[in-house]
Amino acid sequence: MEKLEKEVAELREVCSPQKCCGGSQGVPPCSGRGTVLDRPATNCSGHRTCDTATGVCQHHEEFTSEDCADKRCPGDCSGNGFCDTGECYCHNGLFGLDCSQGVDSPTNVTTNQVTEHTATVSWNKVETPIDRYMVRYTSVDGDTKDIEVRSDNNMITLLDLKPGMEYVIHIWAEKGPQRSKKASTRTVTEINNPTELLSDQVTEDTITVSWNKVQASIDRYRLSYTLANGDTEETEVEKDKNVTPLAGLEPGTEYIIYIWAEKGEQQSKRVSTEAVTGKWTVGFVECKLRDQRSGTVRLSPSWTV
Repeated sequence: MEKLEKEVAELREVCSPQKCCGGSQGVPPCSGRGTVLDRPATNCSGHRTCDTATGVCQHHEEFTSEDCADKRCPGDCSGNGFCDTGECYCHNGLFGLDCSQGVDSPTNVTTNQVTEHTATVSWNKVETPIDRYMVRYTSVDGDTKDIEVRSDNNMITLLDLKPGMEYVIHIWAEKGPQRSKKASTRTVTEINNPTELLSDQVTEDTITVSWNKVQASIDRYRLSYTLANGDTEETEVEKDKNVTPLAGLEPGTEYIIYIWAEKGEQQSKRVSTEAVTGKWTVGFVECKLRDQRSGTVRLSPSWTV
């Protein structure tokens, strides 16, 4: 207890306003980096002034902290970093002795020329000198890829994308270890179309069509068939099927058949084939009938269907 009371008494002595910020018992007031308002300049060590009424040091411009122990950073790091013993450590995207210089972000990021497997990304260049751009694209199912782009370019085509897939695209600029803030956009690749559309098992009033399924995740297939006179019929086919019959057709008629895939309001390209329904077959049976009166033979045709 006596030891604790002694330490408290020493602290009171050191922190006395008249001692100015800790100047007591061999400890230089204000860490030796300030001056006292009404004492010789040796008090506070010439690095700030000390108000003896309060014991609070008033910093000189190039020093900081309560006891003037720390050297002030240039421009206080411009509010863009933290200061340690006179040196600024800048936040991401900023650099310079006072953190006043930064890498600005790309702007107006857009996508165009989007196909089933590709998308072209473009942006406005940054104004500050940089080393490179970085482009990151992530599909909604979690696949992520990064691509480095030269600093003099402002466009790149992303390859090997998945059909009918949404992608989030981020782009930023880099200079050394510094990065700009990210700019972003979104795009959805086109749905790939069905392939190998075939018409087989053709009868007088039906045509069975088949196709290879699409790679994209879809809601349905849609199929239409058009007569020579322009009349069109349309039907929906479930997404997990790749064959369907068209029934109730006219015999001996040519049909143009189209099929495409749909996801929401998005549609794939259409593919088509042609088929002609069969005609009704007519058989001719010749019957010989003898005329009993004349003795002659005549032919009497009979039709079968």
